[in-house]
Amino acid sequence: MLSRKLLATSLLGLGAATLLASPDARSAHAGGHSGHGWPNSAMTCFQGSFSDMRNNCSTNQLLVLPVELPSFATFATSVRVRGNGSSSATTCQVIRVDDNGGGFSPGTVSTVSSTFVTLNTGNISVPSGALSFECSVAPVSGSNRGSVLWVDWH
Repeated sequence: MLSRKLLATSLLGLGAATLLASPDARSAHAGGHSGHGWPNSAMTCFQGSFSDMRNNCSTNQLLVLPVELPSFATFATSVRVRGNGSSSATTCQVIRVDDNGGGFSPGTVSTVSSTFVTLNTGNISVPSGALSFECSVAPVSGSNRGSVLWVDWH
């Protein structure tokens, strides 16, 4: 009986510790398929394949991935993307938009690689407002196409 009470108390304590942990201690992750083309005319260029969002058009297309923030804080951000293996890169940035509509980005990262690579999009402070990732996704080149597999902020 005592061991059951001890086990139950331990499990409750572990659950409470998980719930009370700082949201910053938990990583947040979103698949490329959660994004949308921008402007709307670009939406027909994208094809989802599991978490992957691929560009099927002959020019770079903008994929926007707004994300939900667990809290307002500073986040380390990254993307897992690929280019088309030739001359066209997939280029991404993370953007903070404040409550007055002003935007800020720590810079852009890109790859031409036809295999997925993880790129560090930088640390960004979000004291209020919203956070999104924007990727100019490389076009089709033969059997290769640019795509976004996931974005991460923690």
